[in-house]
Amino acid sequence: MAIRKVELRAEFRAYWRKLKAFLKTLSLQRQMMENLIIAKARQDALQRKMEERRLRLQEEANRRFAASGTVTAEEQEQRTLYTNVLEYEQDNDWPKQWKAKIKENPDNTMVSSLVSYLLSQSDHPVVKLLKKQQYRIYNRLYPLVSKGLPPSHGLPLRASCSTHNLLHPETQRKPTKTVSSSEQSFSTDSSLSRRPHQL
Repeated sequence: MAIRKVELRAEFRAYWRKLKAFLKTLSLQRQMMENLIIAKARQDALQRKMEERRLRLQEEANRRFAASGTVTAEEQEQRTLYTNVLEYEQDNDWPKQWKAKIKENPDNTMVSSLVSYLLSQSDHPVVKLLKKQQYRIYNRLYPLVSKGLPPSHGLPLRASCSTHNLLHPETQRKPTKTVSSSEQSFSTDSSLSRRPHQL
């Protein structure tokens, strides 16, 4: 009887340990699920806030670039650029700091420094648009460069050359001077004709 009690006690302790581990795992899973729900709600709220802000900036751009008739592609690109710049200025501090500096000291040197600094920021919408236009020009010039020029006027371009290869062409190797067979035979005959006089 005593042995049975000991066995039952051991079984109960083992069952209790398993139950505690299961409850702990269940609590962790519930906590993780709650955190995921909270994170998803925050992400959705942030997404809605960003969409509302972008719509507000687009309306501001539309008011600034108001058109009487149909909006052309160039005008739409200007509106998009203006919206992206406004959004960028709200997400970054350095444009506000530069505006304050120029407002205190409206000097041409300060404006030039601002333009140089802006062009050094690869994530700025203006820089992205400049790169896009640059690639567009390269893609249009490539067929003219690869087909329209004689081979002697520049490096031969292959159809597989990318935009990067157009920017960084390989160094052209200098052509090696070859001697024709007629010139070689002429030099040999000349050397042979001079030998009797030397003797």
